[in-house]
Amino acid sequence: MPEAFLLVRYEDLHVAPRPLLRRILEFMDVSRIEDATLHRAIEFASFSNMKKVEQEGKFENKKLRPGKSGDEESFKVRKGKVGGFVDYLNPEDCAFVDQIVRNLDDPYHKLTVAVTPYELCCQHGRKQ
Repeated sequence: MPEAFLLVRYEDLHVAPRPLLRRILEFMDVSRIEDATLHRAIEFASFSNMKKVEQEGKFENKKLRPGKSGDEESFKVRKGKVGGFVDYLNPEDCAFVDQIVRNLDDPYHKLTVAVTPYELCCQHGRKQ
């Protein structure tokens, strides 16, 4: 592990982007960012704006464009919901991911995962 480390979770960014982005900037020793600049950055990176930018084909990099413009599932920005993977994975897949993550022996896993992928699938009625 690096000496300086800041754990950033998607879930936290989703809930409170402003204070977390400020914390990230401070961690990087960037402290002179005006609130208006921070606000614009958060607005630009918002789910609704990213979806709009992708739909309008504004990404120059081909890898960031949808595979099929008429197929919403081929877009990189789809639903923007925390835990949305349960809409795509069955309980067996969730259990597999859960096992792989547990086997990584990541010291931060226990701090960051309140609910395992398998438990999330079960909570959303995906249990068989």
